[in-house]
Amino acid sequence: MKIDLNTSSLDPVNLTPANNNSTTSATHSVETSDQDTATLSTDSTGMGALTDLALASPEIRQDKVEALRLAIQNGEYKVETDKIADAMMRE
Repeated sequence: MKIDLNTSSLDPVNLTPANNNSTTSATHSVETSDQDTATLSTDSTGMGALTDLALASPEIRQDKVEALRLAIQNGEYKVETDKIADAMMRE
């Protein structure tokens, strides 16, 4: 998996419900009359730590690839179709 960290889309997101019965505060919270709440944060410290972690990680986790390759080669890799189907239905 490749992560592109060179985008500048870390600006706060403005959420506005379609019914216009909302108020937006300075902390980027949105509340509707049904008591729904969304709070978004652009914590630069947390984002910086995640960015550093992502950049330090290898693009391909060779240990996982090797383990899967050996399992397939030895006929030990079992595809659990029920789990795959369940995961597909949840999404």
